[in-house]
Amino acid sequence: ELPPKLAAKKALVNVKNTDQQCFKWAVLSALFPAAKHAQRLSKYVEHEDKLDWSGLPPAGPVTLDKIALFERRNNISIHVYGWDDRDKPYLLRKSAEHSAPQHINLLLLEKGTQSHYCWIKNFSFFARQPSDKNAKHYCRYCLMSFANEEKLQRHQSLGCAEITETLPEMPKPEDAFVEFKN
Repeated sequence: ELPPKLAAKKALVNVKNTDQQCFKWAVLSALFPAAKHAQRLSKYVEHEDKLDWSGLPPAGPVTLDKIALFERRNNISIHVYGWDDRDKPYLLRKSAEHSAPQHINLLLLEKGTQSHYCWIKNFSFFARQPSDKNAKHYCRYCLMSFANEEKLQRHQSLGCAEITETLPEMPKPEDAFVEFKN
């Protein structure tokens, strides 16, 4: 089950599965979106054979290090995000497949030894924080917010995809300046 604040965002498709193949169902829900009842596993079974799943654990959870092989075999890119205790998203895995024709954003929820993937169907809803007053566009690499698409495109043209691994944390106002003394 999704954390309440995350579920309230209406940004995710959480396919209800009882097996350990939530990565597969999350990917299929992104590539073959269901018009109704997107959380139902039965909506995606017919598409299971349309991708190359070799190299992934057949009956177990998929670890982040296995995703690159899956991306190359299927010509898609996948970013994976986490959700912290302060109800904020963060980037767990950035895809190196920048030119892939299809892109998928997934959320990986972890609790103890259990993990679960969900498809992020609306990235702006997912990334939005209460402090983001006018932001409607978010960088998928650093999670910075922008008021319009043009500002986001300019930001990304400066190379964010190549250099950012984590969300930058700005200093507090009282720590934002450095003074030099003789």
